Amino acid sequence: MPTYLPPRAGVEVSEAIAEAWASANAGDPVLTTLELRHPSFVDDEGNPTSAWVVNDLRNLVATDEDANVRTFIGVPFRYVKPEQTDSGAPQPPTIEVDNVSLEVTRLLMLARGSDDPVEVIEREYLPSDTSAPHVLPVTVLELAAPVITAETVSMQLIFGNLTNRKYPALQYTPEDFPALAA
Repeated sequence: MPTYLPPRAGVEVSEAIAEAWASANAGDPVLTTLELRHPSFVDDEGNPTSAWVVNDLRNLVATDEDANVRTFIGVPFRYVKPEQTDSGAPQPPTIEVDNVSLEVTRLLMLARGSDDPVEVIEREYLPSDTSAPHVLPVTVLELAAPVITAETVSMQLIFGNLTNRKYPALQYTPEDFPALAA
């Protein structure tokens, strides 16, 4: 994936998606995909799985950032990204999925009562180039408050529990930093 400009704040954007954002080409829309991942998500044979959905009416076969080919199921959903403002705390992003396949509901029910958060990974593709996500690194969020009804699954997303993460995250050990042991 050729990048458009040097990485800014650690984010690389492909030339193709930068052009799509600027020109809004109707023939090559930006496709937002979501992967829902949790340790309790298993398929019918008991193997670990994830839910892969694309905001489209058609399925999408695309390669993820680890070079794995994935099939994203076409499920139209509403994805409201947070506004970028300088005033106050931003509102968390929200997702509302019409519950047509019930697969998302089935997997979320498996995660009920677990202490492990459900990870939601956002990837953006163009139909003309599905060889890799066009924005790297991919956005990894955590599911905060799913609301499941007969018609929809609504989810509020957060960037994880930032207040309880240790700081600094880097541990200074003699093995990694031999000068400390001198």
